[in-house]
Amino acid sequence: NYIGSIIATLSYIANQNNAKTFKEFVDKLTLPLSSELGTEVNSDDDPEIKELRGVINKMRAKYLEDAEFINHFSEIFKDENFESISEGSLFNTALYISALDEGNKVEKFLDKFMQAPSPQLQGRYRSVLGVIKDKNAPKEIVKYMIDGKIRGADCPYILASMIVNKYIGKESWSVIKENFDSLLKVMPAWTASRILDSLSSIYDEELGKNIKDFITKNPLPSSEKIAAQKLERLEANIEFVVNIKSKFNEEAIEKALKEK
Repeated sequence: NYIGSIIATLSYIANQNNAKTFKEFVDKLTLPLSSELGTEVNSDDDPEIKELRGVINKMRAKYLEDAEFINHFSEIFKDENFESISEGSLFNTALYISALDEGNKVEKFLDKFMQAPSPQLQGRYRSVLGVIKDKNAPKEIVKYMIDGKIRGADCPYILASMIVNKYIGKESWSVIKENFDSLLKVMPAWTASRILDSLSSIYDEELGKNIKDFITKNPLPSSEKIAAQKLERLEANIEFVVNIKSKFNEEAIEKALKEK
């Protein structure tokens, strides 16, 4: 998903003052495909078309933050027959976008995760835990991990997605630091370094420095070389954003977004 990666990078480069301009840029970029594909699943579509539609829908929900659009999929998620949806792309899209609805509390996702009738369904719920917008998500998810309700080998991957969550990333990192030793005890040593998997997607200077300083002082087990590589990539990201912002003022960045 190269388009998603590029947009994610641009979202960090564009200053918060340019939020409206950035949304207009994403809307202009994705609207043609969205209009052509529609938001609803067509059973006759090829798998590639279904996947592309899902990517576009998720992207528009995440960056445009259109309450009506998000609510449409959130209502599908809230329906009592949600788990009977057989179309995987619709299920996954509705689940992901519903996590962006702040009205859907983390407890609901955790309950569904715990009560999932099959390992496959439980895996789907687990995959969106790090995306949840609810401000209480970091504490509740970490508590589930420490209590052993989430498999230790899965914890690092969830934590990695929580760190890069644009709504609760900084809070997630604070909670991880506060519970660092307890989290390491429930995770297999060989998977612990996966906590850092999302560093390549972090462009926030304050958060990046905080992570680097902490991991340098509190190294993860059996991951010195891997951690060094990931921290180096993190530094490169931050340097990239700093350089861009030093060479192009806010007006120039806004102009570039409007011209695309």
